Amino acid sequence: MFQYMFKGANAVSVGIAEQGRQTETPAVVVEKVQKRYASGTVAIRNVSFSIKSGEFVSLVGPSGCGKSTLLRMIAGLGEASSGNIRVYGESPTVSHVDNRLSFVFQDATLMPWRTVLPNVALPLELAGVSKREREQRALSALRLVGLEHTAKSYPRELSGGMRMRVSLARALVSQPKLLLLDEPFGALDELTRQYLNGELLRLWQENALTALFVTHNVFEAVFLSQRIVVMTAQPSRIASFVEIDAPYPRDDAFRSTPTFGDAVGRVLECLRGERGMEE
Repeated sequence: MFQYMFKGANAVSVGIAEQGRQTETPAVVVEKVQKRYASGTVAIRNVSFSIKSGEFVSLVGPSGCGKSTLLRMIAGLGEASSGNIRVYGESPTVSHVDNRLSFVFQDATLMPWRTVLPNVALPLELAGVSKREREQRALSALRLVGLEHTAKSYPRELSGGMRMRVSLARALVSQPKLLLLDEPFGALDELTRQYLNGELLRLWQENALTALFVTHNVFEAVFLSQRIVVMTAQPSRIASFVEIDAPYPRDDAFRSTPTFGDAVGRVLECLRGERGMEE
């Protein structure tokens, strides 16, 4: 099992993170993947791409185009009808079991009868980790998202943004290499969403994660990503890859730059072009 230690925001950890991004094998490889349902509906057709270790990549496309379906297959939560998916050279189910990947859902999906600390510790509890160790690691994960003071609170006592940060802590507690996120901020107001975008980038950088992020929000995708995979409506295929040539760290000022505006325009052009072809 891969053992991975969280690192603080300092020059040494950033240097280690950059080294890892240069030397590790691809985090995700998707080869000619198709998804056909029993009804005969083809949701995804002949999709291929790869993600380098340490990359931040977003999937963008029309609602219902199969972004979440593809993400779930990469997570081992669904099977492709044909094609091949590899996560660090293994099947997604293997990577899921040995904690190389974690999944963040659209909703926080916290258990309302548990306080925050045991909610975060749940993956470790299911893995048979001792109570003392899982509580220590859960508290460390809460510190990463700035919520250690909520350890004894119930989910109902937290705001929507705080609940999503707890969900992120739960995903990080198993110390994954790959973080898969399925529109986790879609239900939040714009200011909270932008704040959590910044927090997610901080966690990605400080912990040398690889991230694959599903969203229908083009502005969010451009702010977060090094590369955007633009998908078409069903049967979904890849319309284009859009590179975001901007350094990290990124702050709110980045949203006002020509680079940001140009990238948003390129993604929107791809989406409009595909919609025009449909019509």
